[in-house]
Formats: sequence, structure tokens, C-alpha cells
Amino acid sequence: MAHVLRADLVGEKLSILLIEDDVHDVEAVERALKTVQPSLFELRHVTKFRDAIRAIQSESFHVVILDLGLPDSVGLNGVERLMALIPTVPVIVLTGVNDEETSLKGIELGAQEFLDKNSVTPKELIRTIRHATKRKQFSIQQSSLSEGRGEKQVESSGDGSAAERLTAIMKDTSELMTAHTTALLSTELTEQQRSIVSEIKETSQKSFDAAKNAAPEEAPEEAPEESRSGENGNDTSAKTTNDQPPPAVGRIVDT
Repeated sequence: MAHVLRADLVGEKLSILLIEDDVHDVEAVERALKTVQPSLFELRHVTKFRDAIRAIQSESFHVVILDLGLPDSVGLNGVERLMALIPTVPVIVLTGVNDEETSLKGIELGAQEFLDKNSVTPKELIRTIRHATKRKQFSIQQSSLSEGRGEKQVESSGDGSAAERLTAIMKDTSELMTAHTTALLSTELTEQQRSIVSEIKETSQKSFDAAKNAAPEEAPEEAPEESRSGENGNDTSAKTTNDQPPPAVGRIVDT
């Protein structure tokens, strides 16, 4: 069973799965990990994607480092397959081609970071591993909070009108997304990641504003007319004729 990243990794050794078929790149990663305390990392290396799948199914990993040019997996297909198998584990991509479009697409698919193996330094690799792990922990924690809020919204969904419930849910969602994105923007991100998070934050606020403005307002109920007697004692209360329907009270709001 694939490892589910926990949020209590302080002081724990990080288990890393390296999927790389180039011996020189493997040695470079090994040297980079040795530049810090070796006891902080445990490296497991495979050269083929099918071997990586076997390892994931039988072992636990905190981070996966993936080369895009494997004998049995080329390009972003490997990223997609990994995200399907281990969605809670951060994936860092090593590539020999500095392609902005491919990097952006890979991040949209779920990769935490793209590193150019021709220029990455040991310090940058270590920092990327640590930051990718922290960001994934944060994402898992916030997802748990979101689920908790969702349950509370369901429990209280019977209170108020449909319009009020819709506006309240959108408000909570917008506030949560704003908190998430603001926290992420305070961490060290690449320009690509910062652009994506900023766009999510802006879109969330626009969606909330649009929903708030579009939410139908409930018409106030008309107070029933009280029977009044004139000086002559005759009943002067309002009446309706047989061919005219009584005045509407409120209106139906589509849920």
C-alpha cells in the first residue's frame, strides 16, 4: 500500500524513491543528500517505472523524484500515473530539457516542482525536497479542515432560505480558499507556482462576489390586514373577489 504522508514528520527520516536510469544523475542525487546529515534521508533507487510501481505497492515513501526520460515511461505520463497511485506524496521531477510549457503542465497535473538536472545544485535539491514535503503536509491539513467545514455546512443546511444557505456556503469556501492561498504564497514558490496560486485566489474571490450578487432576495411576507370596524360598526377589512386571487405571500426560490 502506498504511503500516506503524515503531518508529523519533524525529526523523522525522509524516505525517498528515486526513479532514474542515468547512473551519473543517481550519483549526483546521492552526493547531494550526503551534503546534509545522512541520517535525515533514506534513498531507494529504481531504473524503470514498472519497478517504481512495485516499490510503491510494497513500501512507504515520503517523496518521489522522477526522471521524465525512462526506458518504459517518457514525458508527463509518469507524473499522471504517480499522482493516481500516490496523490498524497509529493513528486519532484528531474528533467534534462528546460521546457517552460512542460513544467507548467506537470505542476497542473500535481507535481510539486520541476528541476533542471543540468543546473540544479545540491543545496537547491535538498531545499526542494524539504519544501515539497512541507507544502504537501499543509495541503493535507487544509483538506482535513475543509472536510470538517463541509460537514458543518451540511448539518446546518436546513436553517435559513436557499439563497442564504448558498451565500453562506460560498462565503465559507471563499474564506477558506483565501486562507489556503495566502499561506502558500508566504512560502518559497517558483514563479509558475506563485502564478497558479494567485490565479486560484483571485478566481475564488470573483466567484464568491458573483454568487453573492446573483443570489435571489426573498420578498418580505405581507402582513395580513387586521379587521377594522368603523364608527358605524361595519367590517371594513380588505376583501378579494371570487375572480381575483388573493395577494401572494413571499415567492418561491429555486434551490
